[in-house]
Amino acid sequence: MSSLKRRRWFWLLLIPVILAACPALAAEWKVRETEHFIYHYLEPWRATEEELETQDYHYRRIASALGVEYPGKIRFFWYPGIAEIQRHTGLNWEAFVRRDEIHATVAVIPHETVHVLMYVINPQGLGFLNEGIAVYLGDEGLLGPPLARRPVDVVAREYDLEGRFVPLRQLSGVLSLRGELAHPEADAAYVQSASFVKFLVERHGMSRFVEFYHQANPDNLSEVAAAVYGRSLEDLEAEWLQALRLRGLETARVTLGLGVVLVVAAAVRWALRYRAVQLRTVGRPGRDRRAAGAPARTEMARAIALLDDVKQYAPERPTRSDVGLDHLRLRGGGAPH
Repeated sequence: MSSLKRRRWFWLLLIPVILAACPALAAEWKVRETEHFIYHYLEPWRATEEELETQDYHYRRIASALGVEYPGKIRFFWYPGIAEIQRHTGLNWEAFVRRDEIHATVAVIPHETVHVLMYVINPQGLGFLNEGIAVYLGDEGLLGPPLARRPVDVVAREYDLEGRFVPLRQLSGVLSLRGELAHPEADAAYVQSASFVKFLVERHGMSRFVEFYHQANPDNLSEVAAAVYGRSLEDLEAEWLQALRLRGLETARVTLGLGVVLVVAAAVRWALRYRAVQLRTVGRPGRDRRAAGAPARTEMARAIALLDDVKQYAPERPTRSDVGLDHLRLRGGGAPH
């Protein structure tokens, strides 16, 4: 057999092996475009038109907030399920980004969209700032499972009370590796990053944060913080923790005060009901007890109805705290991003 024929047979035998070892090469990817995304997907395609429009909306919302646009359209690899995404990428995650590409099992994923736009701002950006802004903008300041969609500051105060936070300088080391969720401090670092970035944006503005992210790296963090915010990273960290703890005290006072109001209202309501029963049973002296007692019973009924209204609307009383009573919500479970 000639060498040419041997090479031909070699490649004919090798190609099936390569395709079996690399399912992504054998997969029949289909393509669909929207205003801001190019979807590469595998059948069965289950994304609805409403979901595609919603993802485009989130892109516009996030890009406007950051003041940055992606050059062209974002490549979005969509998989029917977690088994397919693991087979093609080797990662057992429902959603993640590779540089400026999104890989996900869902069609609406604003969190990962933030990561892509932050890549445009700084391809070597710090992991903890990247995750923090993704929670703030992509998840709208709420932490999902395993934290059951609660306001980030509420969860952060719990972690702070438990002594689980680490110095900000160490956060990049925890969240910089793609296997960060196996790190023993990963949960705390994720919460801490989200709360700190929320503080920076709401206290000093989004444009300053974007500039901070654009310039910062692990070696110049303090210098860039001083240049952008006029104070060191340690000073910013101290301000954030102070604000977080003061807000927690305010929330506790509001909750306690509301509890006292409800207890007093219940006591007064019980006293009014007791008095109304007495009036119905005993009545007033005179020739016509029923006629004399009717106005009093009417007034009692109005008072009881008024107290019912107070009890109904008291829990919705607005406060200065941006978290209100959300700390009463339950906790749950979540997926890595």
